[in-house]
Amino acid sequence: HWWFDHFFAQGSNDSGHVYEFTYTSDGRIDDFYTFHTRDMMTKYAPLKKQIQRWLAHPRHRMITGVGFYPRVGTEKAGFVNTWSGLPHIPVCLDSLVDPDLARVRMLIGRIHSHWRVIMASGNDVAYNYLRKWYSYVTQGRGKTRVFLQFLSIMFQGGKSAFNVDLMSKVLGKYFYAPNCGLDSPNGLLGRFTYSYMNKLLICADELGEMIFNKKGRSDLRCWLTRTKGEYKKECCPPVYIDDHANLVANTNEILATHTESDGDC
Repeated sequence: HWWFDHFFAQGSNDSGHVYEFTYTSDGRIDDFYTFHTRDMMTKYAPLKKQIQRWLAHPRHRMITGVGFYPRVGTEKAGFVNTWSGLPHIPVCLDSLVDPDLARVRMLIGRIHSHWRVIMASGNDVAYNYLRKWYSYVTQGRGKTRVFLQFLSIMFQGGKSAFNVDLMSKVLGKYFYAPNCGLDSPNGLLGRFTYSYMNKLLICADELGEMIFNKKGRSDLRCWLTRTKGEYKKECCPPVYIDDHANLVANTNEILATHTESDGDC
């Protein structure tokens, strides 16, 4: 019974779907899957009798649902939190001594120099915006709703070096750089969006196809303001879960896409 309770849980809603959890080596949740009880018995046919006894047990594991809550104190009762932490633990500079302290300060200085000189072209306003925006995203505070836009500052270059090479290491599995267009079937605004679930930062490459895509721009505005999302993959029921992802676009176009409509702030 304890084994099933560890790897499985049944939803307390009307559908009664079963959640299956996988774990990392240190015991944190790595991923989860949902399916009907009959599909569970088909998938694990040799354990059919044990599954039936587990489902019939009055104290088998029941949950309200699954949520994604990166920030402490935001969890909801009855929900399993799929957040398992960033791949790196922050270090307090006061705890370091030379030569480690000097090396860390040098590396931090390089990041700020890249922000200010390369990406913000020496513009202090753009630099401060970048610094605060990336901090907001990394801390899992949710979608940025101040401007409802991409990072549309006129960057000089170095976008991929920071957005892909560095941020992918900082955020680990909570970073995603798709290799398809936003409006494609497997894109952010497409039908099958499971790959975009439980992310803090999504990095798109070019947005030229969105310039003349009026419906796509409307869908993008909805995505930018939503707090929950529906995620689908083929042959599986959709998953509804909290959406904390932000979007950054590496583009060389002066006008990549228009995300506002008349009356928007």
